[in-house]
Amino acid sequence: MGAAYLKHGDEAIVSSGVGARELRIDTIAVLDLLRRKGKTLLLLLIIVLAAGTAVTLYLVTAAMQEELANTFDEIGANIVVLPADDGSFSYGGVTIPAVREVAPLTNDDVIAINTIPHRQNIAYVAPKVLGLTKVEGKQVMLVGIDFPSELQLKKWWRWEGQKPTGSSDLLLGSKAASDLGLGPGDDFSLKGQRFRVNAVLKEQGTEEDGLIFGQLLNVQKFFGRENQLNFIEVAAYCNTCPIQTIAREIQDRLPHARVKIMAEAILARQQMVDRFTAFAYAAAAVVVLIGTLLIFLNMMSTVNEKTKEIGIYRAFGFRKGNVFEIFITQALLLGMLGGGLAFVVGTMAARIIGPGLAKMSIQIAWNPWLFGLATGGAMALTVLACIYPAHRAANLDPVEALWSI
Repeated sequence: MGAAYLKHGDEAIVSSGVGARELRIDTIAVLDLLRRKGKTLLLLLIIVLAAGTAVTLYLVTAAMQEELANTFDEIGANIVVLPADDGSFSYGGVTIPAVREVAPLTNDDVIAINTIPHRQNIAYVAPKVLGLTKVEGKQVMLVGIDFPSELQLKKWWRWEGQKPTGSSDLLLGSKAASDLGLGPGDDFSLKGQRFRVNAVLKEQGTEEDGLIFGQLLNVQKFFGRENQLNFIEVAAYCNTCPIQTIAREIQDRLPHARVKIMAEAILARQQMVDRFTAFAYAAAAVVVLIGTLLIFLNMMSTVNEKTKEIGIYRAFGFRKGNVFEIFITQALLLGMLGGGLAFVVGTMAARIIGPGLAKMSIQIAWNPWLFGLATGGAMALTVLACIYPAHRAANLDPVEALWSI
């Protein structure tokens, strides 16, 4: 059997040229894999299952982190900076200190928040000043906001009319507009200052329906509270550290304030994702370890089966390094093909079972970078599993090997 196999490379065997020898070794490695179809397919299956599982788990965990980031973005603020003393009314489901003549927070605090170590993880900072006033004889809450930041923070807001941009532009909650009989395009005077209703919010089902929103600096000036704030909303997400870290950094920057973490449900989801990620990495490591062990055992079995052929290789003048190279070449070929298949299978599996596994809506995209990582990783692990079997094959005594023919 061994002699018949070597017939494919007779010309290369008798040749002493380096190029011919390299071609012979590559050819022998490929032909041996093709001749042993059953074992080759088994090794490929092991590689695909091990590397494919790792690819699937990586894609699912990465998609979960991305979806969690989007969820944080959709719910708006997840951190609220409040004055240190407690207050007596609510805004957007958050208890806010009562409006006072002097607010303990200032515009400078907004700048300070943007200087924390994890400032790159802060998406938006939305400062606010609040005050009571009368419009058309009715008492309403006027809220000063930074319109660009606020509209980015609350992406779910929908309105009728034009987006407020000017210093005297207003955005009315649906209930406030109804109670005051005002709509887009109407204007009115307050304390001698003209205001224009640019838009009316669609019904929110929250306290915001009864509020009037104006440009922050103009509202501060209107109430005589220049540079003063009642509270600050912060939208932040961190996939490399807990949200608690960001809140603590803000607290360190603003010792005179009280920092409150919101969206407890999302934070619970964050903890679930973190636990799943840790489990996924551990499971992937175990699967890859088992796959590497199975490849090792199969290659050891191959060495035992190929004792005759190895003896013939050495009889024809093959050095130990040539025999070692044959096995390593086979490992590289198996790893390259198995890694490529693992990427395809792993990605398809992630797209099919990912949403159910993650218990959330996730999107799995084809990742060219991951293809290179899966292929390179599979080649490295396969070579690692084959080093000892290849070393053992290379060090077989050619005389004893030939005696087994």
